[in-house]
Amino acid sequence: MDPVAPVLSEVNDSKEAVGSTPPEPEVMAFPEGTLLALLTAEVAGYRGDYQYALDQYLIEAEKTLDPGVAARVTRLAAYMKADDKLYQAASLWAQADPESLEAHQFLADQLVKRALYVDAFETMRTIDRLGGEAQFDYFAYRVGRMTQEDRQALLLGLNDMLTVNPNEPQILFSKAALLEALGDGPAALETADTLLGLKPAELNFVILKANLLSDLNQKQAAQAFLSEQLAINPDQPRLRLLLARLLFEAQAFSDARVQYQILHEIRPEDGEILFALAMLSIEQADFAQARLHLGRLVRTDQRVNQAQYYLGLVAEKTGDVALALREFAKVDG
Repeated sequence: MDPVAPVLSEVNDSKEAVGSTPPEPEVMAFPEGTLLALLTAEVAGYRGDYQYALDQYLIEAEKTLDPGVAARVTRLAAYMKADDKLYQAASLWAQADPESLEAHQFLADQLVKRALYVDAFETMRTIDRLGGEAQFDYFAYRVGRMTQEDRQALLLGLNDMLTVNPNEPQILFSKAALLEALGDGPAALETADTLLGLKPAELNFVILKANLLSDLNQKQAAQAFLSEQLAINPDQPRLRLLLARLLFEAQAFSDARVQYQILHEIRPEDGEILFALAMLSIEQADFAQARLHLGRLVRTDQRVNQAQYYLGLVAEKTGDVALALREFAKVDG
């Protein structure tokens, strides 16, 4: 599709009534010179001078607050990936046509990119009201980047939405993440249990609960919960990796090694898994296996410096001083 379709038709379309309800606002005449400016911008676009067209459309959108002009400049800015202009244009479009779902979708995306989380949330609520799909779970994945003030404001907003729809998983998921970030682990865990009651097999909800249990110093409960989940669905590497790490932290090295070995069979060249197996092998004095895992790290160019160091350490522990010196000599710095 041509990125610069005729803007005048869009302007005219925006002024036509769409049914009897709701009534369209009164159509205002364009200021003097606007039609000529729009025609000039349109011609520039057809000639490939998109930057001039964009600048001209934006000037007229600000001047007229016409929905058609604002829509045109928003779509052109999106085509050009001109985020600064896109933010301005989408804001104008949402102001000019508060019932435009597309305008609010563009605006929400730009607000999120600017970390304006509270404004993004309110825009998403408008999207939801207009029948669009609002990604309220987005906030769960950005909670670590928010200020405490933003977290508190978002939690209030989410709780308000839950009074209308108490079983919306996306909203509950973000609520749990916000509660955790605000230091209310028990309430976050309660919310995670509510989520699992709604969707017991949802991987992100399972991981959320396991992490919350661990953060609340209920390590054994977290391990037991993950073991139960893996018994139900063993083909979940993310759950197995989380369990392996918890076991390692708890110094349950034999059990951790079993889990890492299963992961190694699934991902034989994964450097993090190879390194963990090497460390566990050294911890359990299985130096032959440690040497195999460390050698594979070197061959696959992963964690080479660390692998060379531990190869030297293994050689030293097995009494081969000459080999240890050669391996240590390969360590940079």
